[in-house]
Amino acid sequence: MVIVSDLHTHTVYSDGLWTPDRLFREAKKLGIKQISITDHNNLEAVNESRITATKLGLQYVTGIEIDVKTVFDGEWFHNHLLGYGFDENKLMPFVKEVNDLNKEYFQELVDNLVGYLNHKDFVFNEPLIKMKKEINPGWISPEAVISDEYRRKYSRELTKEQLSKILREKFLGPEIICRFIKNNLVENPSAITDAYPTTWKKIFLENFKELFEVSGNYYKSHLEAINAIKMSGGFAVIAHPFLDELFWDQNKKVEYLRFIDYLTVNGLSGLEAYYYSNDRYTKEQEDGFNKITKALCKDNSLIQTYGSDCHGRKRYLGKFGSENIILF
Repeated sequence: MVIVSDLHTHTVYSDGLWTPDRLFREAKKLGIKQISITDHNNLEAVNESRITATKLGLQYVTGIEIDVKTVFDGEWFHNHLLGYGFDENKLMPFVKEVNDLNKEYFQELVDNLVGYLNHKDFVFNEPLIKMKKEINPGWISPEAVISDEYRRKYSRELTKEQLSKILREKFLGPEIICRFIKNNLVENPSAITDAYPTTWKKIFLENFKELFEVSGNYYKSHLEAINAIKMSGGFAVIAHPFLDELFWDQNKKVEYLRFIDYLTVNGLSGLEAYYYSNDRYTKEQEDGFNKITKALCKDNSLIQTYGSDCHGRKRYLGKFGSENIILF
């Protein structure tokens, strides 16, 4: 199958490893003709992407991946919502609100962590960013943070006071908090080195529950995000729906399907029918997941989108993309 469209990718402007220029050049080598950069909760790559895509003769689709959370029939649904084809200038105010909430959430996590560390002996090695052409100085990649080699090479010991100052001044994101706990507070971190981040979070929620208890909900709802995307001229799609635990919980699957119906009635346009799980599942499992997701799209008259979720590895780009250009 020749992939010509990949609508789920990330760059250095969120948690990817490549610049838009590098991503588009790699895509062109693979024969991909249509691509969207869907960085998490930001639109910083849009202008650069549009210019680069035009230069390389690629069809660029504006995109974003927004964290959303909604309580529906007493159950919390926490997903990623993909937005496509919008006017970035119209969507920008909403994205700013998303990031303002995110920063408030992170600061509360930092307060919890600093308070916890005041009662615990520890030594923390801060991963320092080695300035390279393709590394965004405002972002520490997850791979870099977890890498023992990186930590040894680009780190220094910090006191509690220095750590508190760094955590309060830098917005590194909640997942960095998780990795800090893993690398510095878990008695046997090697036991979960190979675990996927969602597994780490479960472990942390069980063993460091007080660190993740916050005073409110710091997320926009699904409907708020869907409406903002639509009002900006775009359409909204649930990303990788089969990664949601409720999707596979037989006791809650009915609620999950009802929630999809609820979103569809209120403006949801599609589901990510093909998604490459980056080795999380076997090929057989992925095929099964995608078959179910495609059926959901058909039953609910939803658009099917296709994406690799490439974060900067060549073997992922274009995986589970589409053989056809998606029309917008």
